[in-house]
Amino acid sequence: MTILVLFLQTDILLPQGLFWHLFLNSSFFLRILLDVCLVEILWTFGILTLFLYSAHINIVNRINVISLIILMSIYSVIAYFISINTNIHLQTLSPFGQIFLSIIFAIIRYLLEALLLYYLIEFSKGYFVKSQNKFRLTEKNLSQIHYIVFSTFSCFILLKGYILESNAFTALFSGTLHNYLATIYLFAVLLGLIISKRNFKIFSDKIRYGKLVKSISISSIFILSVIFIVFSLIDNNPSKYYVDSFSAIFNSIHKLFLLLLLSSLICIILNITTQYHFNKTRIRDNKID
Repeated sequence: MTILVLFLQTDILLPQGLFWHLFLNSSFFLRILLDVCLVEILWTFGILTLFLYSAHINIVNRINVISLIILMSIYSVIAYFISINTNIHLQTLSPFGQIFLSIIFAIIRYLLEALLLYYLIEFSKGYFVKSQNKFRLTEKNLSQIHYIVFSTFSCFILLKGYILESNAFTALFSGTLHNYLATIYLFAVLLGLIISKRNFKIFSDKIRYGKLVKSISISSIFILSVIFIVFSLIDNNPSKYYVDSFSAIFNSIHKLFLLLLLSSLICIILNITTQYHFNKTRIRDNKID
């Protein structure tokens, strides 16, 4: 909320154009936006929603809100110590080695955080007011639930994966280019998720966790592989893809083509993956029946 207010008041707080100059030319803003804000919020929101749903806690009242605030306060403190003890960088390794090691420690960290939140909810669910009626899944809300879960965890993995890969290549190209790529990558991911929303047509009586895991994993692996190739390409041709201003992107066919290709591939991968796993559910269910 604070970030949104500052964004809306940029014309008052900063001269015209200065906000975007600082945003695109300073790694601090993007690091706060991606790693601290978006990634952690998406991860916490995603697993918290699933755990509360599995515990049948879906009533919003004073008792539940207070209990949730206390629970999340405890979780935040412990999760902070988990994060600082699993945040390890070895600059002596190759970019691929750094990415592989970072992924291992990231998996360990988020598994520990997921287990922590799960057991906190298990131990404290007696203090929550539970619904006496089972949450009813309909054709409409089931499609929305699948889309929200897919978007949340896909966005989390794609942003976290991008951060891990960019950290491995951070010394190989200019910080300005990194900021422009990060901004375009973020908008491409959001655009791809918006376009893929129409593919979520679920005709079932339960949440398809298997399809969610498969679709999220496949799309994330393909997209992050494309990002790795793009970073390697920039590493091999740093002068060709050097960017020091937004207008410089349109002055070179190589830079413009690279960014358009990156954005198009992200949207295509998300659209094809969701269409394959969620847009033909009725046909497959009829075949099974």
